[in-house]
Amino acid sequence: FYTVAGSQKQVSIRVLESLCSSQTASPDEGTEIGEAILELPEGLSAGSPLEIEFALSEGGLLELRAVEKTMGREVMARFETADAISGRELNLAKQRVEDSMIL
Repeated sequence: FYTVAGSQKQVSIRVLESLCSSQTASPDEGTEIGEAILELPEGLSAGSPLEIEFALSEGGLLELRAVEKTMGREVMARFETADAISGRELNLAKQRVEDSMIL
């Protein structure tokens, strides 16, 4: 991931949940469960690198960590889904996260 404009002030990271079983999903197939805003330092050029990581906890909590790699600014957030999921569903969701591709 990277910034798209010079002197960009922030990055909005929308987190979507999809119950489809394929490795990839279109954003219009998902439901937004949250958003994180990464504030950027002044004067970054377009194309500055960003690192975005997701982790799914044992309890089904989705954790997000985003880092602007030039100066090291970061944001962390946690998201819960609207419905509780079973242990089997949690394992399937973890597998989808591990196998997924971001479009």
